[in-house]
Order: sequence, then C-alpha cells, then structure tokens
Amino acid sequence: MKILSVLKRGAVKSALAYKFLIVMWLVMLVTVFLVAIPLRAEFKSAFGTSMLKDSLLGGFDLGVLGDIAPVLKPIMAGMPSGILMLLLVNVLLYSFFAGGLFTRFTTEYGNFRVHEYFKSSARYFFPFLGVFFIVFGMTILWSFLSILLPIAILKPQETGMEALVNTIKILAVVWFLGIPVLLLVADHARRWMTTTGTRRVFTAIGAGFQSTFKSFLMSYFAVLIVLLVSVVLSYLTLRFVSGSLPEKGIFIFLFFIVTQALVIIKLWAKAWRYATVTEMAFHQ
Repeated sequence: MKILSVLKRGAVKSALAYKFLIVMWLVMLVTVFLVAIPLRAEFKSAFGTSMLKDSLLGGFDLGVLGDIAPVLKPIMAGMPSGILMLLLVNVLLYSFFAGGLFTRFTTEYGNFRVHEYFKSSARYFFPFLGVFFIVFGMTILWSFLSILLPIAILKPQETGMEALVNTIKILAVVWFLGIPVLLLVADHARRWMTTTGTRRVFTAIGAGFQSTFKSFLMSYFAVLIVLLVSVVLSYLTLRFVSGSLPEKGIFIFLFFIVTQALVIIKLWAKAWRYATVTEMAFHQ
C-alpha cells in the first residue's frame, strides 16, 4: 500500500473512534482540574487582596520581584512534585486508554461499545504500561548514544560555543529521526497484544521489532509524518496559549473552548498513529 493510502485509512479509523477520544478528553480534563483547582486556591490565598495581581497584569515589573518572592516561594516549592505527579498520571491514563483504542482498531466496526472500550483498557493496562517503560528505557539509551556520547567525545570545552550549538542541533535532528523507530516498536507490540490476546510484555516487544522491520521504509515514513503533524500541533497550541491569554469575560470561555479543541485534535493525532500502525500490519 502507498503511504498516503495508509495515512488516509488510519485517519478515517481514528475519526470513527471519536466517542472514545471524547471519553479520554473528559477524563484528562477532570484530572487537570483536580490539580489546577487546588493550585488556584493556593495562589488566591497567597495573593489575597494584594495589589501584586494588578501590577503583574500590566506586565512584569522588576520592582515587584522582591515583594512577590516570599508569596510565591511556598507555591514554587511544591511545583516540581505537582508537575511530576501530573506527568505520571498522564502516562498512566495514556497507557490505560491505549488498550481500548488498539482493541478498537483491531475489531470489526459496529462491534465495539464504550463499556467494552473500558474493559479492554483495563485488561491491557499493566502490559501496556510495561511496554511504555521498556520503550522509555530504550529512548533514554538512544538519547545517550545519539546526543550525550557524541558531545562527550567531541569535548565541547575545546570546540567552542558556536560549534557546540551547531553540533547539538544536528544531533537533535538525528535523535528525532530515530524516535519513529521506537514508536513503531511500541505500537506494534501493543497491536500484537490486542490482536493475539497475549499479555506477555517481552514477547510483545520481540513481535514489535519483527513487525517494525518487516516493511520498514513505509512504516517509518508513515509514522514520521504523523509525528511531525503532532509536533506542529503542539507548537501551535503553545503559541496560542502563550500569546492569547485573556483577562476576563467571554474571552476566557472562548479561550477554554479553543484550547480544549486543540487538545482533542492532539488526541486524534495520537489515535491516528495507532490506527495507521494497525492498518499497515493488516496489509503487510
């Protein structure tokens, strides 16, 4: 099959799974609110009726830095643990819902309901979590081999800052080009589990490697395209959030609607990758 045909079929399959993507979005939204609401309460309690809020709305003023530091110190102290907890919850949720999505994409249309989606997600949660941690370890190893080791060999203290920056840019591109291979291994391992019903993690990883290199070029470029689309969506989301923060009124509501629409589109992009991998496997 041609790459464009595979991508099209994957996009259609992921779009037809919109009910499950909405379920994912709702659960993740509730999770974010559970973290954001206590944080908002802490900010409100810390600032109270202080004029610091009005000063910051007009732009950052170094003059208020000394006043704001004692207020933010207890909040910032808890930030790393809060962010780490949010990232961990994010990993757990994606590992959970991936089981339902892969089962959906390997099941005939019309025979998969929401309750079955949750059942499949629960069934494959721990095996998928195991696949994530193994591939995460491989990603760390790839980062060491593609970036840290070459920089250490080149001895940056002798090459100069400009040469070091240019080298890091090249190595970052090399690192990024290797990521689709790891994603293919992980996705094929998950697909193999939901297709065979087997939950043996290391056996699935081996099957993932075998499927990845069975039709490597087409699989690689298909996933690379999806990954690039996902990166562009992330960049546009960050640009929109950083450049369009409203202060009050209806604009806050519109800002929320647009950001959540972008989140759903990003979830669709991830499902698009899953569906594309299953589609390629069916036509190998």
